[in-house]
Parts: sequence; structure tokens; C-alpha cells
Amino acid sequence: MDLTPFLLIGVALLLTIAIEIAVAIILGYKKKEELLVIFGVNLITNPIVNYFVMLLTQLAAYLFSIPLLLLFEIVVVIFEAKILSFVLKKGTKEMLILSIWMNGTSFLLGIILFWK
Repeated sequence: MDLTPFLLIGVALLLTIAIEIAVAIILGYKKKEELLVIFGVNLITNPIVNYFVMLLTQLAAYLFSIPLLLLFEIVVVIFEAKILSFVLKKGTKEMLILSIWMNGTSFLLGIILFWK
């Protein structure tokens, strides 16, 4: 069994968490609870999205594209914003803006680091 895909998912997860927590801190979200929720929500969303990205590129590379990746990212942004808003008891708009910044930054850096 080739563990390379799972290693890549793990690396992507660690980088995403580091990037998104750094962005959150820069934007003023420094409380332990805020950072733990950001950490936790990424433990859910990041491996799922990266697994589907890898699966799609293996099964039907011709179907996979930046627009599809952006669609995944939009779903993640909305999902994470809703979870952050619910758990942290903050406004949906505020958490949507935070989620856009965090995911936008990690998305762009991911493209730079991993795109072949």
C-alpha cells in the first residue's frame, strides 16, 4: 500500500492549520478557545477536501480543475464560518470574513506549494 497520498494529506493538514491559525492571530483572534475551534474545524474539513481532490485527480484528472477546487473551497468557507459562528457565539458575517481570509490564504499558499 502506497502511503504517499496519506502523507501528503497530513502535510497539507499541518500546513493549513499553521497558516489559518497564523491568519486568525494576525486578525486578532488570539483566545485559546478561538484557536482550538479553528484547529478542530480544520481537522474535519481539510482531510475530507484533500482526499476528494486526490481521488478526483487519480480517477478523472481531466475532470479536475481550478474551478472545481474553488467550489470545494467555497463549501469549506461557508461550513467553517457556520461552525465558528455557532461554537464561538459570534456573528455569521464576522466568521465568514475570517473564514474567507484563512481559507483564501491557505488556498493560495497551497496552490503555490503543491500545484504541479
